[in-house]
Amino acid sequence: MVFPLPISLALLFNPTTQFVADEINVWVHGFWAVSLTAILARRACSQQWVHHYVSLPSGTPSRRSHVRHFRFTGLD
Repeated sequence: MVFPLPISLALLFNPTTQFVADEINVWVHGFWAVSLTAILARRACSQQWVHHYVSLPSGTPSRRSHVRHFRFTGLD
């Protein structure tokens, strides 16, 4: 059984009308996409940095302590 749409909805779902987005909507969605890309890229870089920071360096205990101190001072 098919129910007829009200006139207002029938005008919205007319397949012969062409969709045209407002310019402001295009800009907003563009900025949203750019910010999402920047956030994801920053998160990927920070995860890589944390992995590098947490990894234990090889070498003598003295060398490891110097590397650890160098990494720690880079946080300031």
